[in-house]
Amino acid sequence: MYCTYTLPWYWKALIAAYDLCKCFLLRDPERSTASVFDTALNVFFLQAMLSLVLVAPSLCLSVADRVQTNVFVSEMLLLLAAYLLLIRSMGRGVVSPEHACFCLQFCSCYFFFCYFHATTTNRKLLLGSKVVQWCSLGGMCLFPVCYSHLLQDCMHLSPYVLVFAFSGEVSGWACACCSHVLAAVEYLVNALYVRLRENV
Repeated sequence: MYCTYTLPWYWKALIAAYDLCKCFLLRDPERSTASVFDTALNVFFLQAMLSLVLVAPSLCLSVADRVQTNVFVSEMLLLLAAYLLLIRSMGRGVVSPEHACFCLQFCSCYFFFCYFHATTTNRKLLLGSKVVQWCSLGGMCLFPVCYSHLLQDCMHLSPYVLVFAFSGEVSGWACACCSHVLAAVEYLVNALYVRLRENV
Protein backbone atom coordinates (compact mmCIF):
# COMPACT_ATOMS: atom_id res chain seq x y z
CA MET A 1 0.00 0.00 0.00
CA TYR A 2 1.28 3.45 -0.90
CA CYS A 3 -0.92 5.61 1.35
CA THR A 4 -0.19 4.03 4.73
CA TYR A 5 2.95 5.99 5.56
CA THR A 6 3.29 8.45 8.43
CA LEU A 7 4.11 12.06 7.67
CA PRO A 8 7.31 12.96 9.59
CA TRP A 9 6.83 15.09 12.67
CA TYR A 10 9.03 17.92 11.40
CA TRP A 11 6.60 18.48 8.50
CA LYS A 12 3.68 18.59 10.93
CA ALA A 13 5.62 20.98 13.16
CA LEU A 14 6.41 23.22 10.17
CA ILE A 15 2.73 23.42 9.22
CA ALA A 16 1.69 24.30 12.78
CA ALA A 17 4.55 26.81 13.09
CA TYR A 18 3.58 28.51 9.83
CA ASP A 19 -0.03 28.72 10.98
CA LEU A 20 1.17 30.24 14.27
CA CYS A 21 3.35 32.84 12.51
CA LYS A 22 0.59 33.69 10.06
CA CYS A 23 -1.84 34.14 12.92
CA PHE A 24 0.34 36.67 14.74
CA LEU A 25 2.22 38.37 11.90
CA LEU A 26 -0.12 38.32 8.92
CA ARG A 27 -3.63 39.58 9.33
CA ASP A 28 -5.68 38.15 6.50
CA PRO A 29 -8.98 39.88 5.76
CA GLU A 30 -12.15 38.13 6.84
CA ARG A 31 -13.72 35.99 4.12
CA SER A 32 -17.24 34.69 3.74
CA THR A 33 -17.85 30.94 3.91
CA ALA A 34 -18.74 30.89 0.19
CA SER A 35 -15.46 32.65 -0.66
CA VAL A 36 -13.45 30.18 1.44
CA PHE A 37 -15.24 27.26 -0.24
CA ASP A 38 -14.60 28.59 -3.75
CA THR A 39 -10.94 29.29 -3.06
CA ALA A 40 -10.42 25.91 -1.37
CA LEU A 41 -11.98 24.24 -4.39
CA ASN A 42 -9.60 26.14 -6.71
CA VAL A 43 -6.57 25.14 -4.60
CA PHE A 44 -7.78 21.54 -4.63
CA PHE A 45 -8.13 21.55 -8.44
CA LEU A 46 -4.60 22.94 -8.72
CA GLN A 47 -3.38 20.13 -6.45
CA ALA A 48 -5.28 17.55 -8.50
CA MET A 49 -3.86 18.91 -11.76
CA LEU A 50 -0.30 18.77 -10.45
CA SER A 51 -0.77 15.22 -9.21
CA LEU A 52 -2.22 14.10 -12.55
CA VAL A 53 0.61 15.77 -14.49
CA LEU A 54 3.11 13.83 -12.36
CA VAL A 55 1.51 10.46 -13.19
CA ALA A 56 0.40 11.18 -16.78
CA PRO A 57 3.62 9.95 -18.49
CA SER A 58 3.48 6.72 -16.47
CA LEU A 59 -0.13 6.14 -17.54
CA CYS A 60 0.55 6.74 -21.23
CA LEU A 61 3.95 5.08 -21.64
CA SER A 62 5.33 1.71 -20.59
CA VAL A 63 6.66 1.33 -17.04
CA ALA A 64 8.65 -1.38 -15.24
CA ASP A 65 5.65 -2.76 -13.31
CA ARG A 66 2.24 -1.76 -14.67
CA VAL A 67 0.30 -3.36 -11.79
CA GLN A 68 2.22 -1.46 -9.11
CA THR A 69 1.94 1.82 -11.00
CA ASN A 70 -1.82 1.36 -11.43
CA VAL A 71 -2.23 0.52 -7.73
CA PHE A 72 -0.35 3.71 -6.80
CA VAL A 73 -2.41 5.89 -9.14
CA SER A 74 -5.71 4.41 -7.93
CA GLU A 75 -4.76 5.01 -4.29
CA MET A 76 -3.80 8.62 -5.00
CA LEU A 77 -7.10 9.15 -6.83
CA LEU A 78 -8.94 7.74 -3.80
CA LEU A 79 -7.11 10.23 -1.58
CA LEU A 80 -8.08 13.10 -3.89
CA ALA A 81 -11.70 11.93 -3.78
CA ALA A 82 -11.59 11.94 0.03
CA TYR A 83 -10.26 15.51 0.07
CA LEU A 84 -12.91 16.63 -2.41
CA LEU A 85 -15.55 15.07 -0.17
CA LEU A 86 -14.19 17.11 2.76
CA ILE A 87 -14.33 20.33 0.72
CA ARG A 88 -17.88 19.54 -0.43
CA SER A 89 -18.85 18.92 3.20
CA MET A 90 -17.47 22.35 4.04
CA GLY A 91 -19.54 23.89 1.23
CA ARG A 92 -22.71 22.28 2.61
CA GLY A 93 -22.00 23.46 6.14
CA VAL A 94 -21.35 19.99 7.58
CA VAL A 95 -17.74 20.92 8.47
CA SER A 96 -16.59 24.41 9.46
CA PRO A 97 -14.27 26.16 6.99
CA GLU A 98 -11.58 26.54 9.66
CA HIS A 99 -11.57 22.84 10.53
CA ALA A 100 -11.65 21.78 6.89
CA CYS A 101 -8.81 24.08 5.82
CA PHE A 102 -6.62 23.19 8.80
CA CYS A 103 -7.22 19.51 8.05
CA LEU A 104 -6.43 20.06 4.36
CA GLN A 105 -3.06 21.60 5.24
CA PHE A 106 -1.90 18.31 6.72
CA CYS A 107 -3.72 16.21 4.11
CA SER A 108 -2.14 18.02 1.15
CA CYS A 109 1.32 17.70 2.69
CA TYR A 110 0.68 14.01 3.37
CA PHE A 111 -0.60 13.49 -0.19
CA PHE A 112 2.59 14.71 -1.81
CA PHE A 113 4.69 12.94 0.82
CA CYS A 114 3.14 9.70 -0.49
CA TYR A 115 4.41 10.63 -3.97
CA PHE A 116 7.85 11.45 -2.59
CA HIS A 117 8.14 8.33 -0.45
CA ALA A 118 6.84 5.98 -3.15
CA THR A 119 9.24 7.26 -5.81
CA THR A 120 12.16 7.30 -3.37
CA THR A 121 11.67 3.67 -2.33
CA ASN A 122 10.84 2.45 -5.85
CA ARG A 123 12.52 4.57 -8.51
CA LYS A 124 10.86 2.61 -11.33
CA LEU A 125 7.32 3.15 -10.06
CA LEU A 126 6.76 6.34 -12.09
CA LEU A 127 8.59 7.74 -15.09
CA GLY A 128 10.81 10.71 -14.28
CA SER A 129 11.03 9.83 -10.60
CA LYS A 130 13.53 12.63 -9.87
CA VAL A 131 11.19 15.25 -11.31
CA VAL A 132 8.30 13.71 -9.38
CA GLN A 133 10.33 13.87 -6.15
CA TRP A 134 11.23 17.55 -6.58
CA CYS A 135 7.68 18.50 -7.57
CA SER A 136 6.37 16.53 -4.59
CA LEU A 137 8.63 18.47 -2.23
CA GLY A 138 7.34 21.68 -3.78
CA GLY A 139 3.74 20.52 -3.33
CA MET A 140 4.44 19.61 0.31
CA CYS A 141 5.45 23.23 0.91
CA LEU A 142 3.05 25.08 -1.39
CA PHE A 143 -0.38 23.61 -0.72
CA PRO A 144 -0.36 23.74 3.10
CA VAL A 145 0.50 27.45 2.77
CA CYS A 146 -2.36 27.98 0.29
CA TYR A 147 -4.89 26.30 2.59
CA SER A 148 -3.46 28.15 5.61
CA HIS A 149 -4.34 31.54 4.15
CA LEU A 150 -7.98 30.54 3.85
CA LEU A 151 -8.30 30.18 7.63
CA GLN A 152 -10.09 32.85 9.60
CA ASP A 153 -9.17 31.54 13.07
CA CYS A 154 -5.90 30.47 14.67
CA MET A 155 -6.37 26.72 14.57
CA HIS A 156 -3.12 25.89 16.39
CA LEU A 157 -5.05 26.81 19.56
CA SER A 158 -7.74 24.23 18.85
CA PRO A 159 -8.03 21.36 21.35
CA TYR A 160 -8.27 19.05 18.33
CA VAL A 161 -4.89 20.03 16.88
CA LEU A 162 -3.48 16.50 17.37
CA VAL A 163 -6.46 15.02 15.53
CA PHE A 164 -5.83 17.42 12.64
CA ALA A 165 -2.11 16.57 12.66
CA PHE A 166 -2.99 12.94 11.83
CA SER A 167 -5.75 13.71 9.32
CA GLY A 168 -3.51 12.72 6.40
CA GLU A 169 -2.78 9.33 7.93
CA VAL A 170 -6.47 8.77 8.73
CA SER A 171 -7.43 9.54 5.12
CA GLY A 172 -4.64 7.24 3.90
CA TRP A 173 -5.84 4.31 6.02
CA ALA A 174 -9.46 4.89 4.95
CA CYS A 175 -8.39 4.81 1.29
CA ALA A 176 -6.31 1.67 1.92
CA CYS A 177 -9.39 -0.03 3.39
CA CYS A 178 -11.49 1.06 0.39
CA SER A 179 -8.80 -0.27 -1.93
CA HIS A 180 -8.84 -3.66 -0.18
CA VAL A 181 -12.64 -3.81 -0.35
CA LEU A 182 -12.60 -2.98 -4.07
CA ALA A 183 -9.93 -5.64 -4.69
CA ALA A 184 -12.00 -8.21 -2.75
CA VAL A 185 -15.15 -7.35 -4.72
CA GLU A 186 -13.18 -7.64 -7.97
CA TYR A 187 -11.85 -11.03 -6.91
CA LEU A 188 -15.32 -12.31 -5.96
CA VAL A 189 -16.91 -11.08 -9.19
CA ASN A 190 -14.13 -12.67 -11.23
CA ALA A 191 -14.45 -15.98 -9.34
CA LEU A 192 -18.23 -15.93 -9.85
CA TYR A 193 -17.79 -15.20 -13.56
CA VAL A 194 -15.30 -18.06 -13.98
CA ARG A 195 -17.64 -20.44 -12.08
CA LEU A 196 -20.61 -19.47 -14.27
CA ARG A 197 -18.59 -19.99 -17.46
CA GLU A 198 -17.51 -23.42 -16.29
CA ASN A 199 -21.12 -24.42 -15.62
CA VAL A 200 -22.41 -23.24 -18.99
